[in-house]
Amino acid sequence: MNNSNKKEYESLTLVGLGASAGGFEALKKFIENIEQSDNIAYVIVQHLDPKQPTLLGSLLERFSKIPIVQITNGISPKGDTIYLCPPNTDLLIEDAQFLLVPPSQKPYPKPSINRFFKSLALEKKEKAIGIILSGTGSDGAEGVVAIKQAGGLALAENENAKYFSMPQAAIDTHAVDAVLSPDLMAQRIILAIEDLSYFEKHFDVLDNIDKIFRLLNQKSDVDFSDYKESTIYRRLERRIFDTKSENVAEYITLLQRSPAEIMKLKKELLIIVTSLFRDKEAFKALEENLTNLIKEKEENHIRIWVSACAYGDEAYSTAIVVSEILKKLNQRNKVTIFATDISEEAIDEARNKTYSKDEIREVPKRLQELYFLENHGRFMPVKEIREMIVFSKHDVIKDPPFLNLDLVNCRNLLIYFNSELQQRILSIFYYALKYEALMFLGLS
Repeated sequence: MNNSNKKEYESLTLVGLGASAGGFEALKKFIENIEQSDNIAYVIVQHLDPKQPTLLGSLLERFSKIPIVQITNGISPKGDTIYLCPPNTDLLIEDAQFLLVPPSQKPYPKPSINRFFKSLALEKKEKAIGIILSGTGSDGAEGVVAIKQAGGLALAENENAKYFSMPQAAIDTHAVDAVLSPDLMAQRIILAIEDLSYFEKHFDVLDNIDKIFRLLNQKSDVDFSDYKESTIYRRLERRIFDTKSENVAEYITLLQRSPAEIMKLKKELLIIVTSLFRDKEAFKALEENLTNLIKEKEENHIRIWVSACAYGDEAYSTAIVVSEILKKLNQRNKVTIFATDISEEAIDEARNKTYSKDEIREVPKRLQELYFLENHGRFMPVKEIREMIVFSKHDVIKDPPFLNLDLVNCRNLLIYFNSELQQRILSIFYYALKYEALMFLGLS
């Protein structure tokens, strides 16, 4: 290696991306958000079936602004490039070269994320970054410790990972600098390389979380103290970044003097991402079970509570399912769907909800034609569906529950709460439901 190439390599930051099951979605999100830089190279080390050829590189190329190269023995990493470890081999980085080595004979995942990350720590020291994305098991946890001890940075995907056990194992080492979504990781890496204390300054949330809760509780009517720290952490980071605050302390000062920012933070923390008929298999199961319940009902009134309805998608989806069931059974039951949310703004929008063509694309064509009216390119649920639903502001933690319910739909809320509050809310739902009624919860 000549002096010029040696200097380039010394200034190069190598980012190791460790993933396993469910890693494709995380890698896609990460790669879509990479900021191009001649001073950064990325190395994907994903557990692969040793008996099968991999299409990972060609699949990811569709989303990448920079080249993706499958590693061959002895090549040297260059900036603005993504390198992919082939299956049935382990990977090391030594003396500015990638080395493909036989994997362990023991039944460990291949390639070994730990083995590559440890070599990366020795080779690049403070210019090493180790990232653990979706995966089962604990591979990579020892590797992020090695990287952190060498002066580098360690990151892990947040609880929205398809499989969280690998990120959780890394987080449990206490060597991880930040727990983020893959898109935010990719966007923040350049900032972190320029300032190695970036994550420390911007993510020192836990030491200040009580102050932030107090400010929110004083200025808004929502108590966030039982929300999951990881949820608070991620969304606070977004507000800190958007307000260009230098650190958490500066952001707290902004909260103290700006009621508008308190409201923006409250709105950020209350955002629930959903859509019409999200997770079609779940709605098929709901239709089957609700059909059986309605067949066996003695009284005419069907009572349903959609808690944390956000902008109304779950409520409208549930109403359409009920309408379809009643048509099949040739019944004319009275239906009341109580759709509630803590956000008055969300409730106002839900009452007058319309959808774009893209937003109803996943709704079967037959249901679109039956249950939505088009007006100037927007689609509104028909009167029959809207009249089933009573939208109201309601705090499931503080306000009395609705009673004598046949179904509680709460698919978007519990994931944001710690286990103690989850149990409290489930107890409220049990109390609200009739005997042998239904509860419709999310995958998590």
